Amino acid sequence: MAWGVAEGNEARSGGWGYLLGDEGSGYWVAREAARATLHRADLGLEPDELGRLVLERNALETPTGLIGLFHSSAGRGHWASQSSLVFEAAALGTSAAVGIIGRAADALASLVLDVASVIRSQGPVIIGGGLAVNQPLLQEALRTTLHGHGFDDVVFLTQDPVMGVEFLLQR
Repeated sequence: MAWGVAEGNEARSGGWGYLLGDEGSGYWVAREAARATLHRADLGLEPDELGRLVLERNALETPTGLIGLFHSSAGRGHWASQSSLVFEAAALGTSAAVGIIGRAADALASLVLDVASVIRSQGPVIIGGGLAVNQPLLQEALRTTLHGHGFDDVVFLTQDPVMGVEFLLQR
C-alpha cells in the first residue's frame, strides 16, 4: 500500500490484502512465478530457469503439480517465502523473472502515483516493506519507474517501515 500526506492532504492506495491485490508483495511475486511456469507448460515448453527453481523448491516433477499445491493449505507464507526465486532467476537473465520484477515495480509505482495525485506532491517517497527493502533488483526498477514520473527523491528504508515516520521527521 502507499500512504502520503502533504499540506493537509492525506491519501492511501492499495493495501487491500492478497485476495484483492497486494501487487508487488512477496506472495504476488511468487504467485506470478507459478503462473509463468504453468503458462510455459500450457504452451508445451519446458520449464525455464524460473520454473526449474519453483519446481525444485516445491519438490514437484511437473508444472501442473503447482495447481494443486497452490490451492492446498500451503498458504500465503509458503508462497511469499519463494519470491526470492524470482530474483535469483532474474539475476541469471530469465526473461519471465525480469518481467515479473518489472510488473511489480510498475504496480508499486502506480500506488505512489495514485497517492501523489491526491495529495499533489512529488515527494519525497520513502519505501519500506520486505521486498522493496531487501531486493536491489526491485529497488532499481522502482527507482527508475518513479524517476520517469518525476520523482527524484526516492529513499528505501533499511529498517522496519514504521521507522519511515522517524526518517521524515529528521529531514
